[in-house]
Amino acid sequence: MVAAPFLDIDTIDPEKVILTREEIQEILPQRYEFAQLDAVCHLDEEEGVIVAYKDLSEDEWWAKGHIPGRPLMPGVMMIEASAQTGAILLKKLFPQVKDRFIGFGGLDNARFRGVVTPPARIFYMAKRGQFRSRLSTMPAQAWVNGKIVFEGKVLGATLNF
Repeated sequence: MVAAPFLDIDTIDPEKVILTREEIQEILPQRYEFAQLDAVCHLDEEEGVIVAYKDLSEDEWWAKGHIPGRPLMPGVMMIEASAQTGAILLKKLFPQVKDRFIGFGGLDNARFRGVVTPPARIFYMAKRGQFRSRLSTMPAQAWVNGKIVFEGKVLGATLNF
């Protein structure tokens, strides 16, 4: 059964940028092809919900080979972007991890509910789950054109390095 959205995507103004790509890079270490977010357009610390997005073009590094003639966004890229969205949320909600690396610790109950083909704007949502000093969980979703394409629970591992 498809989960309900954490919030109504139609109520989010994607032009209201909360964090730019440059500000995201001050929070996350991923660069080049693995910088998966263009902006954060919603952050409600009280409710513990974040929405970020990436504008996909036909020139994405994976588009040429996945799949030739009909590029499909790899599910692993949706997972990575969801993990990055969740890491930003953790760092905003819990000051004790602000300067620590949040690594991908795992994924529970993942489901891919649709295909993503460029060009497209894909929205990533994460919400506060369980926070622990070493391993946190965050429900995550991805949406394109008002339809859910991914859902799961992302695990974030707080690492020392």
